[in-house]
Amino acid sequence: MNEMRWRLLITGILAAIAQGAEIAAPSQFYIVSRLFSDYGPASYYRVIEVKPDGPDSLVRYLRVARVNLYCPRIIVQSAEARLHNTSPGELVKASNPCAVKQDALNAALKKYTRNEGVFEAISFGIVAQCGSSSISLGLPISQIVDLTSVRLKVE
Repeated sequence: MNEMRWRLLITGILAAIAQGAEIAAPSQFYIVSRLFSDYGPASYYRVIEVKPDGPDSLVRYLRVARVNLYCPRIIVQSAEARLHNTSPGELVKASNPCAVKQDALNAALKKYTRNEGVFEAISFGIVAQCGSSSISLGLPISQIVDLTSVRLKVE
């Protein structure tokens, strides 16, 4: 019986430590946005990729779109920058995607659902590497959800 009490005590201590443990910052992440326009050729994608490179972060920006409204060809524009002595996790700080729980996000998005006409809108997706696992979050267009009212309580 004494051994059982010690196991329960140790389990309780470990649970308390885990509860107060800091959530890992992402080691790398990318954000994809898609602009939708009712004038279809004006639609485009943007990608921001952030990954570590030694003590620095490499930030890549890509834009994929039609050359112009009258030409069906696709153009890919790209730029890259190095942020010295800055990790990907330091870039997100209080907006850590690793701290977001998918169920909490879904509940918050459902709570602030709205309907508006859509002529032009933008949606976002975020994928982050959080320790040994990854997280994938999707944010719908602002005409479907009042994103300014969505507030998540992170653990």
